Formats: sequence, structure tokens, C-alpha cells
Amino acid sequence: MKNSNDTTSTKMQLRGRIADSAQFESMHPLFPKAFAFMRRVDLAQLPCGRHEIDGDNCWANVNEVDMQPYTDEARYEVHRKFIDIHVPLTAVETIGVAETPAGALEEFDDANDFGLFIARGMPWMVAPGEFAIFFPGEAHAPGLSSDGAKKARKIVIKVRL
Repeated sequence: MKNSNDTTSTKMQLRGRIADSAQFESMHPLFPKAFAFMRRVDLAQLPCGRHEIDGDNCWANVNEVDMQPYTDEARYEVHRKFIDIHVPLTAVETIGVAETPAGALEEFDDANDFGLFIARGMPWMVAPGEFAIFFPGEAHAPGLSSDGAKKARKIVIKVRL
């Protein structure tokens, strides 16, 4: 496994440091706005809830997350219309990364662009000051902890494909 400070990719899944985020901005027309939001100096003080970036095309959800222990097999989510950018604020977050399995745990929810699967994956450690990007169809299991953290504050930026 690579160091969490490295910029790495599995398929199109990416991770990197917020300080280096400008190198990703050309990948999508809304990424410059998303990364500008991520570079705000008051990021850690934002209240929980939705924060507009570009209307229904791009927004940020600030959340308090009850972390679950990382295991090799977990519930993975997948999206079809939106890119997720996960930004931990207060603790190292372990995000499971897996190939999307053929069978769904639940029927895909088109209205909320959300499907769940059980899969075996590999852990990505994403620390405060870093981010992880998941494109539509890329299975990921956020909100996990490998170091015993029980709660964490994080942001998920949603970017319309």
C-alpha cells in the first residue's frame, strides 16, 4: 500500500493533498470551484449541513461521522451521476476501495444516486489535509477507521458528472 501522502490512482479513483489540488482542476469543469472551496481557511469551522458551491451541480456536505472499524469486507457505495470528493477534517479516515460487484445489496436509488454492495476491498488512509475522489461506478466504503477513532468530522463534495 502506498503512503497516504502520495497521489495515487486505482482505475480513476484518485487521492492527493489539498495543497496540491490545482493539478486536478483540469479533469472536470467544476473541479476548480470544488477545490477552491476545499482550500478555504475556515473549512474546519463550517457548520454541518449542505454548503452551495454551484447550485445543484456542485455542493459540499459537512458531516459528523460515527466511524466503523475497517474490515476487508464492508458495505460499499457507488454513484452514477455524481463524483464524490471525500475530505476528512479531524481524523484519519480509512476508505475501502473495491471493484464494483455484480450484485447489489439494495436496489439502486436513482433519486439519491446511491447504491450499496458488499465487497472485499483495500484500505486507503486519507488524513486531514488530503482528499479522495471517486468517479461514478467506483465502489468506495467511507467512514471507516483503522486506528480506533470513533467520531470524525468530514466533508463530501458532490460534483455532477
